[in-house]
Amino acid sequence: MTAKKAQMKYTDTQISEFMEKLRALPKIEISKSHSKQETVNILKKEIADLKKRGYTLEQISESLTGIGLEVSTATLKNYLQRSKPTKQTPKTETMDQSPQASKVSEKFISEAVDKSTFSPRPDRHNI
Repeated sequence: MTAKKAQMKYTDTQISEFMEKLRALPKIEISKSHSKQETVNILKKEIADLKKRGYTLEQISESLTGIGLEVSTATLKNYLQRSKPTKQTPKTETMDQSPQASKVSEKFISEAVDKSTFSPRPDRHNI
């Protein structure tokens, strides 16, 4: 005894009305929240401009606190240092690239090429 639900059908006029009403809905503003560190990172260009104009980090942190971003001078300095791009250093140190070191590596490479005519000896019986 399963009853089939009657399928409701919609006219083109109704669908057009739906579309108009959906388009008329107001835009929802999505406000993303940021941490203090992210906020300082976003503001770093303005902070750099203030430093170029002669402001100290202490004055900048006081100004930021005055406008609602409570940040100490030490924290501001720390966040700004963290936002600087880091220099990538190789994980393993290679030979010193002095002229002498490059001559040694060139000699090693040339010797390896010269010995490319190596021919193996037959196996010995006492192996």
